[in-house]
Amino acid sequence: PELNPEDLAECRTLGEIVAYMNSKLADGSKLSSVTVTVSATVVSTTETPANGLSAAKVQSTMMSVVAEKTGYPTEMLELSM
Repeated sequence: PELNPEDLAECRTLGEIVAYMNSKLADGSKLSSVTVTVSATVVSTTETPANGLSAAKVQSTMMSVVAEKTGYPTEMLELSM
């Protein structure tokens, strides 16, 4: 989805950036499938957007990019930063 640079400039934490990107993801994509995962006694469903992105993938990618650019390991990064 297209991101507005002015909106991104207002984001102050990694969590705000991820939330903004996820809101754009939810606004601009249709769901292509539903995956059901059964693990022990827990059943969860995951909806996959048509473009293949998910909220978890957006967050993971964001943390990887920040780790690469700053030199901090991803384990040390928090969304509140």
